[in-house]
Order: sequence, then structure tokens, then C-alpha cells
Amino acid sequence: MGMEPRASFQAVLFAALLNSVVSMTDDMVQVQFGVEKQTMIDSFREGTEAALARANFLRTTKLETIQAFVMYLIPLCRNEVSRAHSALTGSLIRLAECMGLHRDPTTYSSSPVEIQVRRLIWYQICFLDLRTCEAVGPRPQIRLDDYDTRFPLNIDDVDLDRAERGEGGIDVSKDRNHFTDMTISLMRFEGYEMHRFLWTERPKLDRKCADGKSEVTITSLLSRVQSFQAAMEKKYLPMLSKTELLHVLASELYGIVSNRLYISILQKYITSARSRMPERLRQLTLSAATMILEHGMAIEQHPVLSSWAWIVGALHQHHCALLLVSEIYVANPEPAMEQRIWKCLDYSFNLPTGLSNVEKTRMVLEELVGKTKAYSALKRVRVPADMPQAGLEPRQRVQRKEGGRDGSTQSEPSTSGPLSHLLNGNANLQNLVPPSPSPPQTSQVQSTLVPRLNTFPGAMPTVDWGTIDMPATVSVSTYDVIPGNSPGNLMPTTAQQGESSNSSPNSTMYEGGIAAGSNGNTAMDAINDIDWNDIEEMFGDAEVGAGNMLIPPFAFPSFSASNLQWPASGRMQ
Repeated sequence: MGMEPRASFQAVLFAALLNSVVSMTDDMVQVQFGVEKQTMIDSFREGTEAALARANFLRTTKLETIQAFVMYLIPLCRNEVSRAHSALTGSLIRLAECMGLHRDPTTYSSSPVEIQVRRLIWYQICFLDLRTCEAVGPRPQIRLDDYDTRFPLNIDDVDLDRAERGEGGIDVSKDRNHFTDMTISLMRFEGYEMHRFLWTERPKLDRKCADGKSEVTITSLLSRVQSFQAAMEKKYLPMLSKTELLHVLASELYGIVSNRLYISILQKYITSARSRMPERLRQLTLSAATMILEHGMAIEQHPVLSSWAWIVGALHQHHCALLLVSEIYVANPEPAMEQRIWKCLDYSFNLPTGLSNVEKTRMVLEELVGKTKAYSALKRVRVPADMPQAGLEPRQRVQRKEGGRDGSTQSEPSTSGPLSHLLNGNANLQNLVPPSPSPPQTSQVQSTLVPRLNTFPGAMPTVDWGTIDMPATVSVSTYDVIPGNSPGNLMPTTAQQGESSNSSPNSTMYEGGIAAGSNGNTAMDAINDIDWNDIEEMFGDAEVGAGNMLIPPFAFPSFSASNLQWPASGRMQ
């Protein structure tokens, strides 16, 4: 028509094209466009940057330009995040706050589409804040008490369009109780808000109040995670069909995000060189790390899920694989568990077949040491002279009664692991997802953990719990699962909630703790403050799945894997 579109719309268009190319496979780009994928990505990235510059994105007050800015950063902040990405995200946060995106739009707008878009943009910014923070540090810029924007509604776009046109009979104030266009994103948003809560609470584990008590305990944080997952299961599980592709994808993505909650709390203590973590928590950490990798493998390897493999890098970067490499050598797990872990490690590090597990471990660690030395030389990093030496009190490797590491099992090639049937074109999802937990059995908390441990079929060997002092019980806040509220339907029992079905994050469990107390405590003080009765109550009914993996209650998906068989017409080629 001879008319040039407005600059903000051009930026949105180029950002959408950039995202589309990023989501395509190398072969698909080569076949359809006859160029290398990276060449095409660079072209559309430069086009997006030029369009954003024309739209004056650093001085803009247009929602459309901010939308394009967010769409531009999402594909860039996936696998490799630089300080430049972090700086751009910081600028984006300030621009969004200047435009009022951190305040819920219902106070000044009645447009259903605008309200939903502003909420969507804000929570994508919150995701980018955490993503760049975990990649380059130092901490999230957005604090929980900085905003009151509600989660986007769980509603289809077509309903919002109809309501925008003035059609009657469409309620745009409440979430839908079925799977919609927004469900996958909403599950991710709620999961990352729980991660933001843990970011603010974890430093308090090592601080004491004036009376000598801990501000926050590991028990209380694990209790919150369990309550959050229970609420998520109650809210979303009834929406999931056992034969729909996107529903399975939602479960896989949520499996990554939710299991990382346990890692973020416990990883600091499992790698301590001076004390060994109690077996139950160590088992939980290893199981969560393994299931994170398995969920990622399922998406990347299964033919019908691989279309979304491009986004997996934004959710985890195989950090758990390094944690497992360390623990599988030092802790010496059971053969079944070790074999399941090595199938994940073989895939994560692309390890060659035919080597023993010890040789593979050495190969990974030598590569890591070499790259660390190269980085240190490049940046001229020197080890502080007063740095404590971990080697003074090394952890002792645990030997199994069956003969120690000499009896460890050889890992099979990754193509013959639990996902091997996927590589052969079998769309049966029976082994696609981690084993499902059985319905919890009501049982009374035991005074000691050893009798309870022995009730696990195929559980880890009983360990000596006397290596760590067990203090008196520390009270943990009680939370109720209240249907119809977001995020996570999790609220303190005394809290009051408004009428809207999608509440503000900081009106529920995302409330900060008390003021900071005195410092100077060791990291293991948090372990010593654990209430083992509460831990046993939370995880005592957890199922032990294949390979002795501890599956916490409320782990997704909890429906039967045998039902996850798609009809031939629903399979993607």
C-alpha cells in the first residue's frame, strides 16, 4: 500500500521472526531457506535491533515497543547469557517500572486485551530477571514487594478478543478451569515466582536472630516447596488430558522448574567438604537433579516434543550434571541409581561409549579443570592467600557393603537408556516421564527415621543419622491449599484474599521473613537446625521409582504413564 508501518510494530514483527527462526532446527532452515541457521538468526537479530533503535526503545513509553524488547531478549537469554544481556534486562526493568507495569493494570484500564498483555509482559520480564541473574549474578533486581501485578488469566486469546469487541457473556475476571493458550506459560510464571521467593529466603539460612534462633530453616523452606507443589497439582492436574501433546509438554517443563526448587535449597550443603549431608536429603537432591535432566532429555529426544527443545536451555543448563558427577564419585550410590544417573550424564556431556564410569568422571573433571585454568589465566584471577583449603578435611567416599566402587555398574550408551524407545520412533510415553508417585499413604510420623527408612521398597541403605546433631523441633508455618487463587493456590491460614481469582504474588506465600540478625554462622548450621520429624512427614510417603529415585509427593505428572499414548492422528512427523 506504500505505507510504512509504525516503528514499534516493525520491532514486534522482526522480534517475532527472530523467535521463529530460533525455534526451527538447523535442517529445517537449510531446507526451507537454503542458508545456515546461524546466518539467518544473525540477520533477523540485526533487523530487530535496528527496528528497536528506530522505535527509540530506551526512551519509549509505548507498550508495543516494550513488548518487542521483551520478545527480542527471550531467545537471546537461553543458553549463553552475557553481562550485556544482564545490562539490557536491567534497562528493561526500569523502563517497565516507569510505564507502571509493576502495578496491576485493572486500576487504570478496562481493556481485557491490554490488561492481559501488560501482565504477560511483566512476568516475562520477571523471568528474564531471574534467568540473567542465575547466569551472571549477582541477585534478582525485582523484589517481591516491588510489585502487585497479578498473574495473567488462564484464558484463551479468542475469549479476550471477543470481550474486547463487546460481546456479552464472557467473563474476563476469572481463570478458566481447563487447559488454555496461557496454561503452559502460567505454570512457568508461578514456578519462577517460587524461585524468586527462595532467592530472598536462602541467605537467611545462615543468619541467626538476636535470641540465637535461625531466621529461616531448611525445614520451613522445604515445607513451602511441598505446599506449593501440592497446590500446583490441585490446580493444574485436572486440566491435563492424558493424550494431548501440549499437556505432556506442560508436565515436562514444569518438572524441570519444580525439581530445581529442591536443588536451589540443598545444593549448597551437599557439596560441603567438611560434613556429609544426611542420607534422606542427599537422596532427595540426587533424585531431583536426575529428574531435571530426564525431563530435559525427554523434550529434546522425543520426536513429537523436540519442536520445543529450543526453550529447554532457558530452564536449565545441565548444571545438575556437574553436581551429579561430583556426588556419584564421592557418595557411591546404589548400582540401579548409578546406572540411571549415568544415562543422563552420558547425554549431557556427550561421553563416548566403552569407558568405565571412573574414566568418564575423570574426563569431565579434567575438562572442567582445564577450562577453569584457561579462564583464570585470561582474567588473571588469583586464589586468595587466606582461602580455606577444602582438602584439609576431605569428605570420605562412601563404600557399599557389596564391595565399594569396584562393583559399580557400567553405564549403558545413552541410546539404550530409558529413552531408547523414543529414538526408535515409538510414541509410547510409558518411559518418557519419571515414574509417577503413588497416592500417599496415611502414616504417623515416627520418632526415629531408621524404622521408617526400612519401609521403602528398594530404598537406599540405612545410614548413621548420628553424624549430625538433631536439635529440638522448630515450628513450621502451616499453609492451606485454597482453590481458585493464584499463584499456586498457597496462602497462610490467616491470610485474607480478594475476589479476583488471580491474586498478587506477595499476597500469598511470597512474603519476606523477619529482619536480619547477627552473622558469622557456618553454612552447616542450617543443616543442624533441621527438624527431622517434619522432614519425615514431608517425604516419608515419597515413592521410590526406577533406579531408587526418590520421587517427592506431588511430583508432576501424577497420572499413570500407561495412559500417555497418543492416537496415530495426533502424532507429529
